[in-house]
Amino acid sequence: MNVLLVQPLAPKTYWGFQYAVGIVGKAAPHPPLGLATLAALLPKHWELRIADLNVASLGEADWRWADAALVTGMLVHKESMHEVIQRARRCGVRTVAGGPAVSSRPDEFADADHVFVGEAEGRLDALVTALESGAGPHLLSPADDKKPDLASTLPPRFDLLDRSRYTSMSVQSSRGCPFQCEFCDIIELYGRN
Repeated sequence: MNVLLVQPLAPKTYWGFQYAVGIVGKAAPHPPLGLATLAALLPKHWELRIADLNVASLGEADWRWADAALVTGMLVHKESMHEVIQRARRCGVRTVAGGPAVSSRPDEFADADHVFVGEAEGRLDALVTALESGAGPHLLSPADDKKPDLASTLPPRFDLLDRSRYTSMSVQSSRGCPFQCEFCDIIELYGRN
């Protein structure tokens, strides 16, 4: 199975650094760590490509290659996520939406073939079965809400990225956030670890 893991385009915001990265000759501030981590968890016999739309666009050849497209993002990425889903569906590519935006508002991603709610570690069996069989439920929400042990997470597949396009690299040592910013739902989704 050929799978595109797609990081949506970040809108021009304070957090995007779109103007600053050009000063140092880069395309984006950091690679999509979530997708690189997810890539490590997917079946080894799958062919994977990570497409960061903040670095390069997807062409017709990418869509012809793909059997499935998995897109992730935060609420700020929602518009681009829907554009990816619609483009994939027009090309006959199965779609999966996941990540923080989907986990907080799964009903807003009805246009995807499958919606994955929650974290991936140890919970991907239903998704793999659905994609390999070409069927399965729309909502893939693992029964338990247990937070994964990060010690069991495999090293991210940075080999799927052109690391020279980023100003920095990411390291994940926890999930969640210790702060209580009123505008953010991360602590509701991932706790305070």
